[in-house]
Amino acid sequence: NEILKKNAFLSNQKYLGKNSEVLLDREKDGFYFGRTRTQKNVKIKATQKNLVGKLVQVEIIKANIWNLEARLLER
Repeated sequence: NEILKKNAFLSNQKYLGKNSEVLLDREKDGFYFGRTRTQKNVKIKATQKNLVGKLVQVEIIKANIWNLEARLLER
């Protein structure tokens, strides 16, 4: 398990600072959750309304073991 965690974290770190397209699938507690085209889980602070089901452009700002955190880019 520790090797898996280490490798997942190293893989996620490659996304830091990069822009990505995310399909948002739910909103909860002030955050949107979705996936990249490569099926990476992404958590985004909800600054806009009614984005579930939409493709959005984000910048990856943090890599965790099991997910990425991002900010919405201006449309």
